[in-house]
Amino acid sequence: MADLFPMLTGPSLMPEDRFFRKFFDSLTDHKNSLAIDLKDEGDHFLLEADMPGIAKENIKIHYKDNVLTIQTEKTEEKKEENEEKRYMMRERYSSSSKRQIILENVKADEITAALDNGILRITLPKKEKEPETNVREIEIK
Repeated sequence: MADLFPMLTGPSLMPEDRFFRKFFDSLTDHKNSLAIDLKDEGDHFLLEADMPGIAKENIKIHYKDNVLTIQTEKTEEKKEENEEKRYMMRERYSSSSKRQIILENVKADEITAALDNGILRITLPKKEKEPETNVREIEIK
């Protein structure tokens, strides 16, 4: 197919094309996204998230209005010196991630979290569903 339209296979010279390609690529770029697994364990939900190289001090977890929010921030500084050439190099890296998941019927005051070997485990105990009190049957006349 590329032989039929060779002008579409290479990089575009039009700035608009580069802009739109960058924009749409950013929508599918997940390198700063948190990878999670969510399991229903019967009496609780278990969420596991990969947190390689992130200290627990840099992780914030909130549960409000049925939304679990996990935020991370990582800052790294690398410094190298070579005394012979008096060369010094400093690099700084910073990244942050945020993930929100809707989880209803959770006992907010019993949520626990632990970080072990780069895996964050959040246990969210379930509460029994409350019966809907605003439901009534309407008679058709």
